[in-house]
Amino acid sequence: MLKEKLQVFFKISLTVDLIIILFSFLLAFYLRSLLPFPGEKMWEFGIVSWLLFIIVPVWGFLLIYERTYDILGSRNIYLTSFKAIVEGMGILFAVLFFRRAYIQSRLFLGFFGIINAIFILLSRRIGIHLLGEQSVFIIGTGEKAKMLYDFLIHYSPLKFKLIGTLKAGKRHSQIEDIEHTISSIPVDWVVSVIDDLNFNSKLVEFCRKIGIPASWAVPATDGRVDIECYGGVSFFTFSTAPKVSASLLVKYAIDRILAIFLLLLASPLFLIVFYLIKLDSNGKTFFVQERAGLNGRRFKFYKFRTMIEGAVAMQHNFSKLNIMGGKAFKIPNDPRVTRIGKLIRRASLDELPQLINVLRGEMSLVGPRPPLPSEIKRYEKWQRRKLSMKPGLTCIWQISGRNEIDFSQWMKLDLKYIDNWSLWLDFKILFLTIPAIIFGKGAY
Repeated sequence: MLKEKLQVFFKISLTVDLIIILFSFLLAFYLRSLLPFPGEKMWEFGIVSWLLFIIVPVWGFLLIYERTYDILGSRNIYLTSFKAIVEGMGILFAVLFFRRAYIQSRLFLGFFGIINAIFILLSRRIGIHLLGEQSVFIIGTGEKAKMLYDFLIHYSPLKFKLIGTLKAGKRHSQIEDIEHTISSIPVDWVVSVIDDLNFNSKLVEFCRKIGIPASWAVPATDGRVDIECYGGVSFFTFSTAPKVSASLLVKYAIDRILAIFLLLLASPLFLIVFYLIKLDSNGKTFFVQERAGLNGRRFKFYKFRTMIEGAVAMQHNFSKLNIMGGKAFKIPNDPRVTRIGKLIRRASLDELPQLINVLRGEMSLVGPRPPLPSEIKRYEKWQRRKLSMKPGLTCIWQISGRNEIDFSQWMKLDLKYIDNWSLWLDFKILFLTIPAIIFGKGAY
């Protein structure tokens, strides 16, 4: 019920907003033309019409990005709508500044910004009013019921009216009593917060027969839940991985573009490191190893070789020195590392070939570091969730001290990244990686 109304609200509101943007632009032009300055030529629409090709797509993107249509979200839609308009005006002024388009009137832009903000905020108010008041009936008590009640009645922009509740006790399984109660009053939406699958199934089936939308709270407390339908069969889908979105697709596009750019930029450095490794010790220049990527996919992982030939076979000889408790292998002052290898590791130059993995789509610039398949077998269940996102060249662990952090904390940092992922967080990590490389904290 609500999902359908929210989808309609989004489509209609976006269309109305685009019309408002055009109307605000025309009205601002008209008002500005009524206020000519001494000696100023008559204003013609062609002077400013090109701005619409910037304003319409930028405003549309910002209004969606700031979630101004999410009337059941946790953020105030009036505040986010105003924020999107301010951001749009900032971008508009920046474009005019860099293009040195001084012919554009600041008074005209001021008129446009004010008119646009007033009408868009007013449209939000009208849109919510047209959706009307929703009568909701809650079944169950406890913390979930209280949280739902507080949100619907006190915080949601959409208007709800609580018309009744039923406690969850010994009689909650007696669906007949609840059917009688629901049938005797006008109800728009029935919500159950009882953790009883059998009861909830009967409740939904009854509400389906009489035509009242019904929902029940799922027991999962973390992540998100989606309802999907394939082949005529409906499913509840639980997920803690970042939702596939435009932002995630932009992340992967940026990965490929920057990988190409950095590979070209670092090509002279590749040749220097290649020569130094050959000069310092015998063996192959590149170290190739099987690693686990997104959801455990195996791929060939590339690094510059920093150890003596056959170092992997010697690993069991140094197991007592491992500081990661056996779930990963890290030892300080590793005797297998060559002289040039120490310098390369300290500057993180050994990681450069992984740009090839990024270009191939096996890795990302930012993400949890890819583990060995053998290490995953020793993971606890919660630690394996780090595989729910594509591995990366750098991550929170690398900018927080790397090998100076114990294994459990390392995994928690990876999950923190996954749970809080955004493009902004990626840019922040990339920026902080630079001083982490320069100072080489925890690199050995």
